[in-house]
Amino acid sequence: MDMKKNFLLVFSLAVCSGVLVAEEFRPVAVTTDAECYPDPPGKYAVDKMIDNDLGTYACLLDTTRTGSDTRVYPPKAEPPVTAEFVLDLGASRTVCGMRFVARNAWVYVGPKNVSVAACADAKGQEQVRPLAGKRELPAFSNSNSAFVEWKPVSTRYLRVSVHDSYQKRYPKALWMHQAQIPWSRKVGLPIAGDGQNLNVQIAEITCYDRRPADVPVKNTADTAFPRHRLERDWLYQDAGLDIAQVFTSPNDAAKERAMVQRVVGCVPVDDPAAKTLRQRLESLDTGRVPARDRRWRDLYLDACAARRKVRLRDIRAKADRFIYVKHGIFGCMQGLVGKYDIPDEQVRDFTPGFKRGGQLCMGTLLEDGAVKHEVLIEKPEGAICYPSLSWDAQTVVFAMRDHFDTDSYYLYTMDVASRKVRQITFPIVKDGKTLHVADCEPVFLPDGRIAFTSTRDVHISDCWYRAGGNIYTCNIDGSGIRRLTSDQLMTSNPGVLEDGRIVFTRWEYNDRSALYLHPLIAMNPDGTSQTEYYGNNSMFPAAIIHARGIPGSHKAIAVIAGHHSIYKGKLGLIDRTEGTQAGQGIEFVNTRLNGGLGRESADFIRPEPPDPARPYHDFKIDVFGQFGPQYAHPFAFDEENYFCSFCPEGYLPTFGPFNPPLGLYYMHADGARELLAYDDWQSTGRAVPVMRRTPPPVRPSHIMPTHNHGIYTVQDVYQGPGLQGIPRGTAKKIRVVALEYRVCRMGYGQNGGECETGLCQTPISLNSGSWDVKHVLGEVDIEADGSCSFEVPARAPVYFQVLDAHGYAIQSMRSWSTLQNGEHFACIGCHESKHDAGAHAASSAKTVLALAKPPQKLKSFGGREHPLIKRLKTQSWRDSVENYLGVNAPRSLDADAPVDGFSYVQEIQPIFDKHCIRCHNADNLAKCKISLTGEPAKPETIKLIGAGQVDPKRAYTHSYVAITTSGNPDRNPWMTWLKPRSRAVMLPPYHTGACKSKIMAHFEPGHHDVKVDDVEKRVFACWLDLLVPFCGSYTQHNTWTDAEKAEFHYFQEKRRAYAAKELIGWGVTHLQSQCPSALASATRQRVPQVRQQTVPSDH
Repeated sequence: MDMKKNFLLVFSLAVCSGVLVAEEFRPVAVTTDAECYPDPPGKYAVDKMIDNDLGTYACLLDTTRTGSDTRVYPPKAEPPVTAEFVLDLGASRTVCGMRFVARNAWVYVGPKNVSVAACADAKGQEQVRPLAGKRELPAFSNSNSAFVEWKPVSTRYLRVSVHDSYQKRYPKALWMHQAQIPWSRKVGLPIAGDGQNLNVQIAEITCYDRRPADVPVKNTADTAFPRHRLERDWLYQDAGLDIAQVFTSPNDAAKERAMVQRVVGCVPVDDPAAKTLRQRLESLDTGRVPARDRRWRDLYLDACAARRKVRLRDIRAKADRFIYVKHGIFGCMQGLVGKYDIPDEQVRDFTPGFKRGGQLCMGTLLEDGAVKHEVLIEKPEGAICYPSLSWDAQTVVFAMRDHFDTDSYYLYTMDVASRKVRQITFPIVKDGKTLHVADCEPVFLPDGRIAFTSTRDVHISDCWYRAGGNIYTCNIDGSGIRRLTSDQLMTSNPGVLEDGRIVFTRWEYNDRSALYLHPLIAMNPDGTSQTEYYGNNSMFPAAIIHARGIPGSHKAIAVIAGHHSIYKGKLGLIDRTEGTQAGQGIEFVNTRLNGGLGRESADFIRPEPPDPARPYHDFKIDVFGQFGPQYAHPFAFDEENYFCSFCPEGYLPTFGPFNPPLGLYYMHADGARELLAYDDWQSTGRAVPVMRRTPPPVRPSHIMPTHNHGIYTVQDVYQGPGLQGIPRGTAKKIRVVALEYRVCRMGYGQNGGECETGLCQTPISLNSGSWDVKHVLGEVDIEADGSCSFEVPARAPVYFQVLDAHGYAIQSMRSWSTLQNGEHFACIGCHESKHDAGAHAASSAKTVLALAKPPQKLKSFGGREHPLIKRLKTQSWRDSVENYLGVNAPRSLDADAPVDGFSYVQEIQPIFDKHCIRCHNADNLAKCKISLTGEPAKPETIKLIGAGQVDPKRAYTHSYVAITTSGNPDRNPWMTWLKPRSRAVMLPPYHTGACKSKIMAHFEPGHHDVKVDDVEKRVFACWLDLLVPFCGSYTQHNTWTDAEKAEFHYFQEKRRAYAAKELIGWGVTHLQSQCPSALASATRQRVPQVRQQTVPSDH
């Protein structure tokens, strides 16, 4: 009897439930034919699962052995990992459920699918009665529990069959062994195997006759969090994750005494509770009461409750109510993409942590530390996310969808006082079909308008097939929608800085790696002055998400994460005065990287590539922040106090499953925290306090809608590291290149570089050629003093190349920039640090030559004026959808139609036809080595990266395949160009391209007296420096079926329709569109009646 009581006490502490209403009992014996891990003998024996010690665990080897791999252990084991054992309860007794407890580690290696049967013998063969058949268990780790339940029966023996088990350790990929495990050891994170052992691990098993209090269930509407979760989190803070080591000793209570003393020390001496707590502590201490005595635990919990009141007192004085949401953790199997999940997306991939359903909730902090709770709205099959409160605390705006299969995210507002809900953004309905988009992440701007992200621009990422987004604004009623950014990939997470600017995350790679580039960008609320805020020229951090300003501070708060990771990571403060690259100026707060409470600088983190052949590739940075405690969606009251989503246990698998879910906390930078909301059903977060706030200053708009262009001014291209070491006078021109984005996926290939090899959707090159369609808009002259001022079309995403006298690129931007109408943007030099502005203040006071004359207009390139530049000379950008979208306007589906972008067939093949093919043809291969004729390439001559797994769906020409050696510069004897997946950091001048390609000498008279003119040489050099693109549009040279063309056409027309709708936001009532129905279609919205609902305050 004493042993049973002791077990009950230990176990209730270990799982941190409240007073157990069920009687849990441990089996007295367990038998199995399964093998256990043998090294060292007995350490992982089957009876460790019933030994009343969470510090040990049974490790049962896979029993099926149906595989062929002898490198794993046990040899030839493979998923599903199975096992079977029989529990002996000691005597026949009533039982209705079973608890499995995980080992104390960040791994999911417990049972996943189990059956339980009652039986009459220890071998599980006689009088078998099925109780629970093939029950799926959630993933569980860190001494958390999973449960199997059935109708009450009386039995002595229970046969447990494990049909499958979680094998979520480190991924088996070699890079994880080489990068992540050493890094974990370096910073003090525990590791748990290398994924080569296939077994099921169980720390403890108990049975019960009634459901325990900590069985995970969905909260009732009036429950903010289950009590057991609060108590477990207190123990995590004071004892660490290994909470089984406290309140267990039968001899002394030294650890417990120290814990209680620390907690009581947080309660002011004049607090009425302090004296009583100290008296109880003294009584237990002088009485030498052992730790396992229930009075120690009761004292500890009472002290934690008193400390909680103190911690929440100041926050409660500022705001006693908060609004938050419950939903799954967003992201897909490639990380920070795939969060929109639009019904008409071509592919929708979900992580194992995806879960339908969501709620909008309100919590009220009470004086005693309790939280009164309301569910304002619930969507069982949809989601509710991203609430933001107006500055006067009267209106909350949020994104919501009714159903994941049939609806998408749109913006809604709720009046806080009356609970009235109104939908404010809507999809377009065209020809009876709803053209769904996702409107997400709304945030109130200082002037009361709303900024939000949306997929209205209709594009996908270069390397993955999920929908991307851009940032828009609208009025509080949803009218006046205007687009601020014109970015490819994924632009997201807008927040407001204390100076009134918008800060946001921009995934961006242009001729460089896709892995390390989710920097922060800042801009004015009208979209002007889009500039780097942090991290666009370094590998670390790979991603900064959920950034927002801190009231009364120049700093920002954000989550530091990776690329191949979901929307969570480490909590950090960003101080740009200390640096803007490579972790300089970033401080981790609340917990350090090893999981300990406190704060530490991030400037010690350096790339440590495991493969010397790839010095710019480090997967620990690619998946940074995904191990140990996890954070998401912070809200800062000041530099020290926050609301934040948080999971103290953390997760090991990068893409899930994620259990336990994130909870909502009040946090202090030094490590203190208190749970405010938690639900086993879904993650909780994105909390906003219901309080009036002083808005940042309103920045006046500098947009001039009547202007077609913006103006760039460079003070001196030789300033900064971009042209370091280049003699003055070398740089002659700036080439302006605009980027065209993919509207959808149609074919896919692979490309590579010095960082990685990966997918490319709707490829326009062969293998390691250019990511994107590139439009050379023109060139401008650099003045003698290095200055330059010139016009570019507004809203066009452009990048620049600095050219020498031959037209060779000295330096290339490998990012992009966008100007609004009438905007004038100035920079000091080429890739100069923004902190250098003060150092150059004196020189900037001197009038530069470029400013002594009107801004230059773009000069034609290659003897051809770009059609967009030509149209904007006589038309307004508002005259047509084509003018508004610019280089991203819809294209003809005809594979042979003329194109506006740089096209190999239009620009390069004519040079070969004119000067080369008389020698370089199939009849002369023995002498000339290569044929440059332009007929279609034979399939057998095309060597694809990932052959058999890719299908570019392009009709490449023979000469393109030959001259580029199937898009591989490493095997090319004539040419070199930058591979698209190149390093994230800036390249040195004259790194590669035309300046390093032997072929350029072949265009001189010395090569068989060829007479290639300067224009043709510059065009060819340009092609090399653009990374040898093949297509001048995403439709050129396609080999699509009629069905594929129809699919592409659908997404093009969707882009067109929403562009027409955006023009309405600019006051346009008439369009000279090539598709006159576009504007009419755009006005047929699903807005005949505004959807409204009133949520009762007592819901």
